[in-house]
This record gives sequence, C-alpha cells and structure tokens, in this order.
Amino acid sequence: MVSELKKINADAEKRQLMEAREKNRDALKIIKGDSFTRGHKRGHKKGKIEGKIEGKIEGKIEGKTEVALRMHAAGLSDQEISDFTGFTPDELQRLFFRH
Repeated sequence: MVSELKKINADAEKRQLMEAREKNRDALKIIKGDSFTRGHKRGHKKGKIEGKIEGKIEGKIEGKTEVALRMHAAGLSDQEISDFTGFTPDELQRLFFRH
C-alpha cells in the first residue's frame, strides 16, 4: 500500500510537471507569435514609409525632368537648365539624348 501511494504521488508530480511544461510551451508560443506579429507590423510600416519616400523622390525627379525638357525646347542653355534644376551638365546630356 505504501508503494502504491508513492506511485500515485509520483504520477501526480509527473502530471503537475507535465502540465507546467505544457503551460510554458503555450506561453512561449504566444510570446513568439506576438513578437513575430509586432515585427511583421513594424516591417510593414517601415516598408510603407520607405515606399512613400521613394515615390516622392521619383516624383520630384520626374517633375524636374519635365521642366528641364521644356527649358531645353525653349532654347535655354545647358548651364541655365542646370542652375535651375540641379541636374549636372552630364545628366542633362543623357536626358536630352534619351528624349
């Protein structure tokens, strides 16, 4: 009977230990999932910001390109166009060659 009680107690201790381990596993899964979600959201937000910045830069370059082409068509010198747009004379030559 004493050995049976020891066995029951041992089984209860094992069960408690297993339950504690399972709770820890569940908690760890939740923590990892939350970390992943936060990281994913942070990365998504960073990507959106970078995309907006990239879009603004591209828009500015596109606008300056249109202005440079109009100025060139109006007969302004490369130096004058460079002074107004900020494009280097080499960049202007490549731009005019493409258009």
